[in-house]
Amino acid sequence: MRQEWDLRRLFIILSRAWWWPIITLLGGLVIAWAYLRYSEVVYKSEATIQIDLTSNPSLFAKVAENPSPLFPPEMLYEAYSELFSVYELVDQVVDTLGLEWEVYSVGKVGKTLIFPTPCFVQVEPYEAESLLWKYHNPLRLQLNGGEYTIIEDDTILAKGRIGEWVRLPWGGKVRLVKLREADLQPGLYEVRRLPRHIAITNWQSRGSVVTKRGTTVLQVNVSDKSALRAHSFLRMLLVLSGQYERNFRQVQYQKALNYIDTLLSFMRLEMKEAEDTLLQVEKKTEAPFISARREKIMKLFSAGPNPKDYVEELYLTRLKEHTQRVLDTLQKTNSTKIAPLPLLVDNQSFLSSPVSRANQIIESRNLFLEKYSGTSYQIEHINSKLSQALIHIIKLIDDYIYQKTLGASREKREFLEGKEKVYEDITYERRFSLLQEDLNLRREIYRLLLERRIQLAIDRETVVSSIRVTQPPSLPSKPLHPNPFQVYVTSLVSGLVLGMGGILLRYALKQTVSYRIDIEALSPVPVLGELAYVKGSKKDRVVLSGLQLEMLRILRSALTFVWEPGKPRILVVTSTVSAEGKSYVARNIAHVYALAGHRVLLMDADLRRASLSQEVARQEKGLSLMLAQSSVSLSELEDCIIPYQREGLYLLPAGPPAPNPPELLENPVLSHLVSYLTDKFDYIIIDSAPLGLVPDTLSLLHQIPNAVTLYIFRADYSRLPFLKHLSEVIQRHHLNKVYLLFNATQLSKPHYGYGYGYGYYGKRYDWRYYYRTTESPSLWEKVREWLPV
Repeated sequence: MRQEWDLRRLFIILSRAWWWPIITLLGGLVIAWAYLRYSEVVYKSEATIQIDLTSNPSLFAKVAENPSPLFPPEMLYEAYSELFSVYELVDQVVDTLGLEWEVYSVGKVGKTLIFPTPCFVQVEPYEAESLLWKYHNPLRLQLNGGEYTIIEDDTILAKGRIGEWVRLPWGGKVRLVKLREADLQPGLYEVRRLPRHIAITNWQSRGSVVTKRGTTVLQVNVSDKSALRAHSFLRMLLVLSGQYERNFRQVQYQKALNYIDTLLSFMRLEMKEAEDTLLQVEKKTEAPFISARREKIMKLFSAGPNPKDYVEELYLTRLKEHTQRVLDTLQKTNSTKIAPLPLLVDNQSFLSSPVSRANQIIESRNLFLEKYSGTSYQIEHINSKLSQALIHIIKLIDDYIYQKTLGASREKREFLEGKEKVYEDITYERRFSLLQEDLNLRREIYRLLLERRIQLAIDRETVVSSIRVTQPPSLPSKPLHPNPFQVYVTSLVSGLVLGMGGILLRYALKQTVSYRIDIEALSPVPVLGELAYVKGSKKDRVVLSGLQLEMLRILRSALTFVWEPGKPRILVVTSTVSAEGKSYVARNIAHVYALAGHRVLLMDADLRRASLSQEVARQEKGLSLMLAQSSVSLSELEDCIIPYQREGLYLLPAGPPAPNPPELLENPVLSHLVSYLTDKFDYIIIDSAPLGLVPDTLSLLHQIPNAVTLYIFRADYSRLPFLKHLSEVIQRHHLNKVYLLFNATQLSKPHYGYGYGYGYYGKRYDWRYYYRTTESPSLWEKVREWLPV
């Protein structure tokens, strides 16, 4: 269903059921009052603190002044925000204030928490106490003067005087301990003891910390059902948090001192071990004599051998190495040419002949290699001779060096022996230096640790709290939850939304139509007109308002274009179900035709209900009796027709109830009756049965094919599926000349382009005409005249 929605339509729909929002608003107020009356009230106490890390010595001041990416100050501020929910700190507050005990004063309607706790129940031994509070059930305490009675589940457990021990039924003893000097008033109390861990957990969840203005200012909140208890808890929490912070920091300092003491002991052992190692190295290397030994060797080196002897020794060494390489080459291959041996110095005459002879053999070998292969006999013979010559040269060099060494002086031998010792001394000196540096480093670390220990010991004694209370805890005067203003506003808004939403939902689910502009788009047949709905008593059925009369005249004018010239003017009025205004419309249409001076016959063809006949109380004669006969005399027909309401208007009653209305209406007598009556009357208006309930109307239309059918569709009552049913009936039975009348429309309707509405013919207009109601406009109607709808 597509309907045009605007603000005007919305206001009209809401104004029709204005009592719904009022009822839901009143219901919301009642619910809000009951919620505020019986719900548990929660108060919140607030305090503002500032974290001043610069007031702390040592590490904390350095972190605050010089932030480091590895240890940012935000970590410390976050730790302070979590400080107020630490289990040990909350445990101290709960223990100090005795918050594991709750005492309520029980009244006729509810119970009230008493704080500070005026008393508690003490039980000995521990086993008896465990049995008493096993299921965490509260105890009822009846006080009467100085005596008390402890009740659990309507069972008296103990009875005695305040402060005196009383035996329990399962063993053990109990007494009531009064904490305050003020006497407890006689009456009924409820005592509840929570387990310590549960009480601590509850209070941890009731506290919260909110960061304000960066990270250094924190707002600490505590919520509870007692304003005084929340304020006391927060005040004690701030006091004990400073002490807890100092104690915690002193413990941390003591741990650091213990750790440094451990490091100092370890460093002392390390230094002792390093000193022992250094002493052993000094003894092993004869460290005091290293410098003297080095000086002696340097003196021998300065008075060392002749450079010529050094060159001779170098030459012999090189010659020996070259000769050995040539000999190795001969042993590996026979086909490789060999370079001659180096020339000899002048003073080495003992090698001149052997070297010259060897060079000659080498030259001969090189020449033979050009002519013969390496495996020939000649080459092998020359290689053998060359090998013997080379071996002889190496032996001569070794013998010469040995003889040279034996002939060296005593100083030379001492130099050669002391040279290796000098290199060893250099290695030992390096090791000694490293050991000395390691010892000095450990001594420096030991000194720094000792200074750090002294500083930490001083800092431990000068620890102060970093918490500065800038705004002390407030004693809440208004509850945080429930907030009366929020509750009432929420209830009013919810009631208004629920009421208005209910109206709109009901309007959407009803599948009805309110305005002609909507029915014109949905109707399968042309919409001939509409009739306004005006409140009135059922007794004043004849009295029409000016608005109704004018709209009926418009309908009469519209029917003028429907009648075919020269044919009977017969109008059959029907609907889908009852209570759609079918009989009302038929009677009033006949009425306006009679006002115009026409002779009009109103025929009641609804043989089941016959509402028009019931108005005149004529049921002994009528249409049903005539249709039950095979033929009807004209005198009997004229006897059944009676005047109705005014001059020119007549009524043919339905007659007594018939068991078979469809069969009667299919009787051909009906067509003869109508044909006769069309000659007597200008217009015949037939009130028929509902089309969607019984087949009577279809039988009637088959007998009167030239009749115009006026289908009544009532606003805000008839459902949209009725239109679909009407379309199916028209297609199935091939009905023609079917028109729709939109009945019982409201006075206010959305503008749809006619240029003006019917609002001009309101009830005030009725007062100036004969056809009017005697009602005066209501206050709501007067207000609606000033509304923009």
